[in-house]
Amino acid sequence: STTNTYGAGNIADGADDSTIYGLIYTYNHGPLTIEPYLQYMRTPAQPGIDLNHGFSNYGGAVLASYSFTPTFSLTGRVEYLGVSGHPGLGQESYASGVTDLPEDSHAWSVTLTPTYQAGDFFLRGELSYVTASCPTGLGFSGATGQGTTQLRGLIETGFLL
Repeated sequence: STTNTYGAGNIADGADDSTIYGLIYTYNHGPLTIEPYLQYMRTPAQPGIDLNHGFSNYGGAVLASYSFTPTFSLTGRVEYLGVSGHPGLGQESYASGVTDLPEDSHAWSVTLTPTYQAGDFFLRGELSYVTASCPTGLGFSGATGQGTTQLRGLIETGFLL
């Protein structure tokens, strides 16, 4: 077992000894950018920190951005994430610490982000819908933490320095 710089109490300690593989491609043509990627992460069993069974996370996404004018662009993404494992084996906190999902879950999301930028000033909105397939009694959202869908929105503004 290993101890990371955050101390043994860190929920993602198990990620210290994980292996991550990624594949990404970027396509640019004029005002259009498309970027698909795939990622796989394997965390082995680590009994020294009570992670008695390993787990893996895998995902993929397609991100796209289009600049309509020099000041206005629209970005969108579709993402998929899966977490392996079997509920009840005592690794839930580790899997959730890395992915925010319980083990043996799958989720996908769709996000739209319009952005206005003039000089150093920017204004950006974001609307995202997430849904997951989780084992019975487990989830990732809501007052009880057992919800399996989430609609999120935000508005962000500031100055680039």
